[in-house]
Amino acid sequence: MTPFKTLARNNSRYLLLAGIFLALILMVNLTLAATVIDTIGVSSPIGVAVNATTNRIYVANYSGGTVTVVDGVTDTVLSTVVVGSIPNSVAVNPTTNRIYVSNNGSANVTVIDGSTDTVLTTISAGLNPAGIAVNSTTNRVYVVNNQSYNVMVIDGTTNTVVATVPVGTTPTYVGVNPTTNRIYVANDGSNTVSVIDGVSNSVIATVPVGNNPYGVGVNPTTNRIYVANNGSNTISVIDGTSNTVMTTIAAGVSPNVVGMNSTSNRIYVTNLGNDTVLVINGVTNTVVDTVPVDSQPYTPGVNPITNRIYVANYASNTISVIDDPPPIVYNFTGFFQPVDNLPTLNSVKAGSAVPIKFSLGGDQGLNIFAVGYPASTPTACGTTAVDAIEETVNPGSSSLSYDASSDRYTYVWKTSKSWAGTCRTLVVKLNDGSYHYADFKFK
Repeated sequence: MTPFKTLARNNSRYLLLAGIFLALILMVNLTLAATVIDTIGVSSPIGVAVNATTNRIYVANYSGGTVTVVDGVTDTVLSTVVVGSIPNSVAVNPTTNRIYVSNNGSANVTVIDGSTDTVLTTISAGLNPAGIAVNSTTNRVYVVNNQSYNVMVIDGTTNTVVATVPVGTTPTYVGVNPTTNRIYVANDGSNTVSVIDGVSNSVIATVPVGNNPYGVGVNPTTNRIYVANNGSNTISVIDGTSNTVMTTIAAGVSPNVVGMNSTSNRIYVTNLGNDTVLVINGVTNTVVDTVPVDSQPYTPGVNPITNRIYVANYASNTISVIDDPPPIVYNFTGFFQPVDNLPTLNSVKAGSAVPIKFSLGGDQGLNIFAVGYPASTPTACGTTAVDAIEETVNPGSSSLSYDASSDRYTYVWKTSKSWAGTCRTLVVKLNDGSYHYADFKFK
């Protein structure tokens, strides 16, 4: 049986520059390459969930009726737990250390004790239970019943069903925002996402998305919901405040299930049709990397503490372990003397070598500039206050150095004699994507 579906000087200019500066400092990250660092052998893996607290990975083995428990430190199998027939999806409550498995074939949910890796109980479900998710704040478990067209709500304390919520046609996966207590259900047959209020257990909005929405990922920090539209090869990004689609991202072939790292604001989407995992920057909502994995990648489980992603490759009987290094953001706090920061105009003799001093909050190495930077551009001199540069250095070629005792970088900027009588803006772009500016008047 095949798996279940698959930036003229004026005040406005400075406001603009300040805005760009602040936004980039807060948001733009240097993306390092995500890489497969290990492969773990399992049997017909389809669902993956991670307990970041214990660093345990739980893999639902579709054909074997089992859940494999993997040690996230050694990437080795610790144990195998027998569950129901055709286990499809796994969810973890890190607070209670309980693991919940939806069994598509036996129409039930297995509850596993993460301390002992033993089955605590089995809860009856509806027809073809599929996606499953946990709100660890309320200790509620949400199970999608694909052929019953509803979502079952389980009390994680008593392991009993407390509500059943009708949703759209052939619902697939489910995601939870524990901060807002909203639950998001992808309805494959309706091309919609149902938004459920976790207090009233009722649908409060229905959001049209792309064709055949399948996987759902939620970032509770940004209140953004990412929906993989399997039929239109796109990702719909929903604003959780307005319940509207704010943008659509082109994906690969048959985007399937969504994994979320709310700490780094990275989204991971498996492409079932071309055996890859997309890495999306949640700030820009752009694809920043594509990682090849094994055959028929299904579910990405994410550990936000270790920045490891565990991808279930159904046809290859493997788990690909991806390392996605955390983004870099430099702690730039402005230029130090002898250079004055905007809006002051620094006066200096053309042809001088000016020491541009700054800190990045520690030694970040000497490979800190973006390609082609620092650079300068002509600008109008205007009527801004002028302050003379008190210090220059011996002329020579431009160079960069770091002094650990003062925690300061010094970039020696060699100016041109031909700039006499003009003004220029020095643009320092760092390789974290941020821009920093200083203005100069040459005499």
